[in-house]
Amino acid sequence: MLVAPYLIPLSAILFWLIGLLLISPLRSFLLGMGLAVHVLYVLHQWTYGTPELTRLGSRFCWMFLPAANLAIAGLVFAFAIEGFSGASQYFYNWANMPVDTWSAVRESLVDYSPK
Repeated sequence: MLVAPYLIPLSAILFWLIGLLLISPLRSFLLGMGLAVHVLYVLHQWTYGTPELTRLGSRFCWMFLPAANLAIAGLVFAFAIEGFSGASQYFYNWANMPVDTWSAVRESLVDYSPK
C-alpha cells in the first residue's frame, strides 16, 4: 500500500479518460503526457523524500521502483499504440518471457553438449 502511489500512474489514467472524448492521436498524446507527469511526480517525491519512501527504505526503492515504473510505462505505451489488445499482448509477452528465455537457454545448452 505504501508504494502504490509511486506505481500507478493516476495522471495517465485521468488524462486517458479525458482523451476518450478526443480523436486517437490526441488520446495517445494525453496518455504520454500523463505518464510524464507521473514520472516527474515520482522523481520529485523520491528526491525530497516522503514518509512512505523513508519507511520502505532506499535499497527497496532503488531495486523496485525503477523496474516497476518501466513495466508500467511499457503497459501505457502498448495501450497507447494498440488499445486493449496491445495491453493484453504486453501482459502475455511479459508473463511468457521467463518460459521463452528458459527454452532458448535449454536449446543452446543442448547444441553445445559433448557428443
